[in-house]
Amino acid sequence: MITTNTPRVVALLACVFGIAACDADPPTAQTEALEETAPSSETPEVIAPPAHAALPTWVPASLRASIETSRLPVMLPREPAMRAADLATGTVLHMDRWVSTRIETSTYIATIFGTDAHHEPPRGARADVPDPDRTVRGQPAYAYENEDLFYAQWSEDGIAWEVEIDCLGATCDGVGLATRIAESLEPVGGVR
Repeated sequence: MITTNTPRVVALLACVFGIAACDADPPTAQTEALEETAPSSETPEVIAPPAHAALPTWVPASLRASIETSRLPVMLPREPAMRAADLATGTVLHMDRWVSTRIETSTYIATIFGTDAHHEPPRGARADVPDPDRTVRGQPAYAYENEDLFYAQWSEDGIAWEVEIDCLGATCDGVGLATRIAESLEPVGGVR
C-alpha cells in the first residue's frame, strides 16, 4: 500500500504560485491502494514437502519415529540375516546428508551407514582407488578388514552405503557377515 500526500502538495504549489489562499489548512492525507485485482476463482496451488515412503509392517515400532523423520531411506536387514528381536533394539540416527543404524547382537555390532554427500579430491591430488573386488546388491563393491573391523561398501541410488561389523569376544567371519547383511538390506522410509 502506498501513502500519498497529493492534497498537501497541491495546496503547497497553489500557495507558492498564488493560486489559492495560503492560510487555509491543507486537506487531510489520503491513502490510495495500488491496482487491486478481484479475487481469483481458481484454487491456489499448494506445494507440500515431499512425502515419505510408507513403512512396511515388519519395521519395529521402536525405530518408526526416527525413520519417519529421515530424509534418506534407512537400510534395515531382514531375516535370516538379523533376528527381529535384535532389530527391535537397534538405533537409527540421521542428519540431512547421512543416516546410520546400529544393531547389537550377542556376537557382533553392525552399523549400517549411508550418505549422499559427495566430495571431490583437492585439485591436483591423485587418488588411486583400487577396482571393486566383488558385487554387493548388484553393484560394484569392496569388502575388507581394517583394525579388527569388517566392512562391505557400495553405492546404490546415489547413496554410498557401508556395513561395519565389530565382532564381540570371539572371532567371527566379519567380511562374510558384512556382505550377508548388506545383501539382506531393505530400504525403508526416506523422502520419495
